[in-house]
Amino acid sequence: MELTTQQQTAAFLWAFVLGLMIGLFYLLFSLIFNSASETRIGVFIRDTLFMFTVFVINFLYSVAMTEGKIRFYVVFSELLSFLLFYFTLGKTIYRIFLTFSNWFFSKAEKIMRKFGKKCFERISKRLKLLIFNKRRKKI
Repeated sequence: MELTTQQQTAAFLWAFVLGLMIGLFYLLFSLIFNSASETRIGVFIRDTLFMFTVFVINFLYSVAMTEGKIRFYVVFSELLSFLLFYFTLGKTIYRIFLTFSNWFFSKAEKIMRKFGKKCFERISKRLKLLIFNKRRKKI
């Protein structure tokens, strides 16, 4: 049985919303795991986890909205909204987060230095190594 025009339109529009949510999920996922290790195994595990999560979301969406069939307009809508979010608002949010985190950790470092304890300096150096010395990829 073929989908009605109303069902196809709803599937298209909800796929657009789903693509935006996946873009937001990707942004949050990359912000959270960006400070994690950049080893090949770590990147592989992160990417596999993200792809599996998106696969499950898309599978459940296609079962619910398009009777389990893959429709080109749904894939197109989802991909379009993901790319629009990723290359516009996603980059802006990512840069704002990096600016805020740089500011926050510089203030935290100043506060820690006031106490003058070696313990705080060691923690500060390790945090800096963990977060700032890795070259972050620009999205």
